[in-house]
Amino acid sequence: MKAYMHLKIKTKLMLFAVIMAVVSIAIGIIGTVSINMLQEVDQRMYEENTAPLGKLAVLYDIVGSHRVRAGNMVIFHESDPEFSLAETHKLAEKEAEFKEVLLSYEQDIVSDEARAIYDKIYHEYYVVFGPIKDELRRIVAEHDTEAMPDIIRQVNSMGSIISGHVDEAVELNMQIAADRVAANQKLAATAKFIQDAAIVVGVVFAIGCAFFLSSIISKPMGRMMEITRRVGESGDLSIPEAQMASVREDAHYRDETGLTSAAFIRMMDGLIEKIHVLEQVAKGDLSVKVEKVGAHDTLGNSIEGMTADLNNMFQGVALTAQKVSLCSGQITGNAQQLAHASSEQTNTVNQLMMNLTEISDRTSENARRADHAAQLADGIKQNAEQGTAHMSRMTQAVEDINTASAAISAVIKIINDIAFQTNILALNAAVEAARAGAHGRGFAVVADEVRNLAGKSAEAAKNTGALISNTVDKAKLGAQIAYETSLSLNTIVAGINESSTVVGEIALASEQQRVAIEEVNQSIAMLSEAVTQNSGTAEESAMSAQEMKVQADTLQNMLSRFSLQGQAITPPPAMGLPAGGQGSMYTYTL
Repeated sequence: MKAYMHLKIKTKLMLFAVIMAVVSIAIGIIGTVSINMLQEVDQRMYEENTAPLGKLAVLYDIVGSHRVRAGNMVIFHESDPEFSLAETHKLAEKEAEFKEVLLSYEQDIVSDEARAIYDKIYHEYYVVFGPIKDELRRIVAEHDTEAMPDIIRQVNSMGSIISGHVDEAVELNMQIAADRVAANQKLAATAKFIQDAAIVVGVVFAIGCAFFLSSIISKPMGRMMEITRRVGESGDLSIPEAQMASVREDAHYRDETGLTSAAFIRMMDGLIEKIHVLEQVAKGDLSVKVEKVGAHDTLGNSIEGMTADLNNMFQGVALTAQKVSLCSGQITGNAQQLAHASSEQTNTVNQLMMNLTEISDRTSENARRADHAAQLADGIKQNAEQGTAHMSRMTQAVEDINTASAAISAVIKIINDIAFQTNILALNAAVEAARAGAHGRGFAVVADEVRNLAGKSAEAAKNTGALISNTVDKAKLGAQIAYETSLSLNTIVAGINESSTVVGEIALASEQQRVAIEEVNQSIAMLSEAVTQNSGTAEESAMSAQEMKVQADTLQNMLSRFSLQGQAITPPPAMGLPAGGQGSMYTYTL
């Protein structure tokens, strides 16, 4: 049986076909033997019963013909001697025919009973009936009419006796034939039973062989089909070991089902192994190696290519994350440094705005005082014109006025210088304001100089006021002596007119200076607003850079879950920014 299980399916089918052929031949032989037996029995029955019955029937007819011919010989011996003679010849022919048939019947005798009847027929026909027929021929030949009736009775009596013996033989053969028919029926029934039994046994054997052959082919295929169906419907490759054990048992055979089972097991084992590899990859282990069945292992090649691509991709992502983290750290430091510098710049610009506001206020005050001085000069001019009539009394006073006028000229020159330098400093302040985006340090120096000059301008204006007040007093004194200085008064008036013009110009210049300082003030306010926006943007950039660094560190920590082939992804150390705001450098190892 084990050897049969290892045969190829083709060989099993051929062997099954040979067995079926042998069974069919055996059934055919049994049927042929049964038919031959029935034919032999029928032949024997024909030879021993049917043929003898025909011969007995012929004998019976011949005996009856003897009786008819004998009667015709007697009846027509006088009226138709030729017919009577012809009947005599026919009687002789019948006697020869009877002898021939009786000899043939003797050869068919197979029983003692039939032999005894044959002996009776032979004795009665040849020993008894023969002399009577001879006597009949003599009587007919001698025309012995008196003996004819008696001889006819004897012929009829012996004919009846011989016919009775033939009937007895017929009955015996009929009985033997009936017995043989019953035996033949039993034999035919037995042969039919044997043949039917052989057919049933053959059919049962064929069905059993078919079931056995189909089971040894279909059961392994069914087990593999059940596993395949389960995997296909559920996608679950966790096959019970008991179920796989049956398939592994089928794989021990060397037929097509065994080879298919072995290939199926190799396929399932390889598939499960590759699933384990994919599970390791899903857990982050990209260093796993897949065992390929061969160079054309599509799934193995795909998994190997996938792990290689994932290794390359994660290595690239890790390097990119490293660079992003490094750059984000540097950006964070720079952004914080920029925010700090912007904050300091905002403070400097605010201080500068406060200084310029103060300068603007003082310049406005100077302009107001210059206007007032112009008004006073006009009043002095009017008073001088009114005091022309009194110039004679102010000669000495005029000299003092001349001295005071010289002092006023010096003061006015100082005021002019102050206005000029203030104008230059205002221009420098505008330039420095344009450069304030760098550091604004030079602007502080310019602001200090402007403050100094403003102080000098205030002192000069004060001295000018004192001198003018002294001049007024002197003018009152000179008014008494105006008549003495009438000629000089015109010159003084002209000088006062010129002074009034200069003071007006100073007032105009002071007003222009005030407007320019207000424009510088507005520019610095816009600059302050821009610096404030830059400071806010720098702080937002610092926060964004810090968030980007946190995200980069998170990405690196996520990548640290994966193990690459021959390499390892390690997360960077948790490092913060130093106090100076500079990003820190660290090493990222693959």
